[in-house]
Amino acid sequence: MPVRNAGRFLDASIESILAQTYGDFELVVLDDASTDASREMLHDWQRRDARIRVFESNSPLGLAGSSNAVVNRSRAPLCARMDADDISEPERLRIQMKVLRERSDAPLVGTLWEGIDAEGHLVRPRDRGRLRRTSVFAPFPHGSIMFRRQAFDAVGGYRTPCAYWEDFDLYGRLASLGPLLVSADVLYRYRFHATATTARPDEQHMAAIDLMYRCAD
Repeated sequence: MPVRNAGRFLDASIESILAQTYGDFELVVLDDASTDASREMLHDWQRRDARIRVFESNSPLGLAGSSNAVVNRSRAPLCARMDADDISEPERLRIQMKVLRERSDAPLVGTLWEGIDAEGHLVRPRDRGRLRRTSVFAPFPHGSIMFRRQAFDAVGGYRTPCAYWEDFDLYGRLASLGPLLVSADVLYRYRFHATATTARPDEQHMAAIDLMYRCAD
C-alpha cells in the first residue's frame, strides 16, 4: 500500500485488510512524503498490529516509484496491491490466492468492483458486462490486483515514464507471461472522491493519458 496524503480514508482501508478471512500476511506500507497526518496514523497502526510494516520516503517517489518500493520491500511470493483510499472485502485475499494456486499459468488476478463515494455510499454497482466487452483496458481497478512476485520482477515492475498509467503498462507486460484473470465477485470497493489523483488532472497528467492512448493504439 503506497500512501500519499490519504489520512481521511486511511483507517477504513487498513481495517479492511486486517479484517481479511485469510490472516497470514504482511501489510507493507510506504508513506510517500505525506504532508497530512498519514505518517503518524501509519505508525499508530504499526504499533497495534505486528503484521504491518511501515516505511517512509521524505521526498515524493511518485506513483510508479512508490508502487515499486512497497513491492520491493515485500517478502512473499504473492503480492496484493491495495490503494489507501479504497476498501477490500473480507474474502478478497483468500479467493485471489485460491485462483492463483489453481492457475499456475496466470501471473495476475484482479476482481470486479463497486464504486463508493467519500462517505462510503454505493454510487456505481458491479458491471459484469465488462467481462463480455472487448477492450485494451482491464475490467478491474489497480488496487484490486494480486500477482506473482517472480512475474513482477521478470518484467521489470512499474516503469516511471508511465506515471498515471503504470498499471496499464504493467498489465501489458505481464500478459506476455500468461493470462490475466478476473474474478466476477465484488471483492473491492473503489472510492470516487474529489482529492483522488485522477479527479484533478493537470497538464502533466493529461499528457501522460494522451501517451497511454497512443500506446494502446
